[in-house]
Amino acid sequence: MSKQYHTVYLDTETTELSHQHDEVLEISSLNDDGETLMDTLVKPTRKKAWPEAAKIHGIRPEIVLESPYPTLQELLPRIDAILADAEHLVIYNAGYDLPFLAAAYHAAELNPAYPNIHCAMLEFAKAYGVWDNYRNGWKWQKLTVAAKHVGHKWEGQAHRALADCRATKSVWEWLVKKSDEQDGESDV
Repeated sequence: MSKQYHTVYLDTETTELSHQHDEVLEISSLNDDGETLMDTLVKPTRKKAWPEAAKIHGIRPEIVLESPYPTLQELLPRIDAILADAEHLVIYNAGYDLPFLAAAYHAAELNPAYPNIHCAMLEFAKAYGVWDNYRNGWKWQKLTVAAKHVGHKWEGQAHRALADCRATKSVWEWLVKKSDEQDGESDV
């Protein structure tokens, strides 16, 4: 069965760093053409404050707590429809974003329709080529570093989900092009 999207790019902004205790505050996704499939703030159901994260992404409690924005649980059918219609899902730091989605699916007793998942951060780390002796692997780079390296022109504020999706798309397209140039066919 043919999928509508070859690649979908996804990003979230959260209350803090733990998928076990924290929540998604914003989620965005793009398709291959850069068209926005989803871009919404998300109303948290448990957390009431996130001062450190708010300094980074600017999403303050008063913006989302008493709002008409949907909860992540309410968004799951829409998220699942997007994922089910994609061959590939690309996330910058998939190991961070995916556990938040997995926790929401688990709480709703749903099985996600994940396509093939790719972590642009891990692939970029290899291409960037800085070794991390502590981790005994390629040094992870921030999305802002990767975006600058590939010549991405920011639309919107870094550390907001839609702008980060666009940057991830630029990084991924650069990785695919680089891979194609090296061996004639993309393996990323």
